[in-house]
Amino acid sequence: MRILTPLLFLFALLINQTVFAQKSDLTIPLIMQKPVDYIGSTPSNIYWGEDSKTIYFNWNPDGADSDSLYAVSAKGGSPSKVSASKRRNLPSVGGDYNRNYTHKVYEKRGDLFIVTVKSGRIQQVTNTLDRELSPVFQNGDKNVVVYRRGSNLYRWNALSGITEQLTDFRSGAKPAEPKEGDGNDAWLKRQERALIAVLKEREQKSEKARENRKRAEKFRPTPIYLNGAEVEDVDLSPDGRYITFRTIKENGSAKRTEVPDYVRISGYTENLPARTKVGQSN
Repeated sequence: MRILTPLLFLFALLINQTVFAQKSDLTIPLIMQKPVDYIGSTPSNIYWGEDSKTIYFNWNPDGADSDSLYAVSAKGGSPSKVSASKRRNLPSVGGDYNRNYTHKVYEKRGDLFIVTVKSGRIQQVTNTLDRELSPVFQNGDKNVVVYRRGSNLYRWNALSGITEQLTDFRSGAKPAEPKEGDGNDAWLKRQERALIAVLKEREQKSEKARENRKRAEKFRPTPIYLNGAEVEDVDLSPDGRYITFRTIKENGSAKRTEVPDYVRISGYTENLPARTKVGQSN
């Protein structure tokens, strides 16, 4: 200990002198620069590749307009920039793994994909103009994917190839059931049906068609009318028996704060969306 203490003291003294020698006075022009100009670019959004052998991160060592994706081996070595074509095909960082962690389902550019972790093989599940979001494996089963499209929940079965709609959220209020009415008009309609056989036959056919439609609707999700509200956090229980969701309805008459935005490409001042004024009901 008597020998190490003086050595440690000298080492610390040398480090302090080196750091002091590299110090420079802060000036107003230096402070007003972008931090990247005098500090340098640091990696961000660091994450593991699915093979657990590669580390990916965003970096901008060349001072370009934006960061690029880089990759480096977990064993070390020099980072290399990932090409645009390879980056487009890489799995997304987020996603959901099955119970054995052999597959991951994820969303990219509004479509759904499944990657086999060991081989890196990617299977595209959807290719639509709509955005499919928040995919998960139902109860950890790699063959059943539950996802959201718009406000509704869907389920895709890899074994059967069937896509099933689980919810049917509709804007507006539930339409009223048609009524026959009362008074002279209703009496006249009843007389017409009773006296004219053709009208009676037509009505019987229409009633039978309505019954057939109702039987077919038993296999469809029950419509849920939002009546001006918005639906959020739609989720399916692990056993697939229940669906939970939350609705939000804003107070349209509440006064909102107006925040002017003076710097617009149109050249005109425009108001930005802002919170409801204090004291107003949401």
